Amino acid sequence: MRSVWRRCSDELPEGGWLVINSAGKIMQETPEGAHVQYSGDVESLIDVGARIRRARVRSGLSQTELGDRLGVSQSMVRHWESSDSHPTDETLGRIRRALDSGLGNRDAGVAAFDGGAALRPQGRMLRTKAGFRRLRIQVGFTQVALAAAVGIKSGMQHGTIDAIVKEWENPGSPREIPEKVWEFLFAMRKRQRDDAAKYVEALVQMHHDVSAPIELTYYRTQPQYEKYSKRSGDCGVYDAMIRLVGDGLEKRGYAVRYVYPEKDIPEATETMEEAMERMGR
Repeated sequence: MRSVWRRCSDELPEGGWLVINSAGKIMQETPEGAHVQYSGDVESLIDVGARIRRARVRSGLSQTELGDRLGVSQSMVRHWESSDSHPTDETLGRIRRALDSGLGNRDAGVAAFDGGAALRPQGRMLRTKAGFRRLRIQVGFTQVALAAAVGIKSGMQHGTIDAIVKEWENPGSPREIPEKVWEFLFAMRKRQRDDAAKYVEALVQMHHDVSAPIELTYYRTQPQYEKYSKRSGDCGVYDAMIRLVGDGLEKRGYAVRYVYPEKDIPEATETMEEAMERMGR
């Protein structure tokens, strides 16, 4: 089975970045794409998701097993480990306790948390190519979707529609990321956070029983999103916002269950905004 690696650090001073695979192994990926051992301080450089994955693997738990201990879905754990979503400080404490009670090499897993403090989300995002890629993923855009959103069109000048975005994210490319694209992504992320905060408040008012899980709909594909949600826009961007809603609800003490519309579910007849307006929220 082919090992899949993802970037888990900002660009390194010596070039390239750190990458992690599903087994929690960390390597340095050079600008040429080679994977080599890294001799620096890995723990101080990797992102929150990589720390969670390494601690879970060292504890001998699968994503499903960790999710069961936390009362969340396997997909939620996967989003944390992919750094698509950051758990709250409260959830980080629950993760630590779950690993503390886990089977296998328990002590090694718990030690990776360093009391939980090491897992807190990193501060201001550096304006590097790796930071740009991370921000794009957090917002929920694919490279193609971002290119379309900022008005890049395919043609002979730069080939496929996502070619320029790939150059923006390639540390070996001299092409710089335009300031307006940075600001566009920052504005999108702020809007997602603002919308998520609004939805959390509305859902808390609608669900007084904290013990009852709140279901949040998550979409696998753009056609599925357009068919069932009655929304325009990008599926990935909406899903990223919904993950923020889930994080906000968990912080308020609610259990969250992510559900996926299937073929036998009727098409949506009412959006979340319409339901809130109907209920006077």
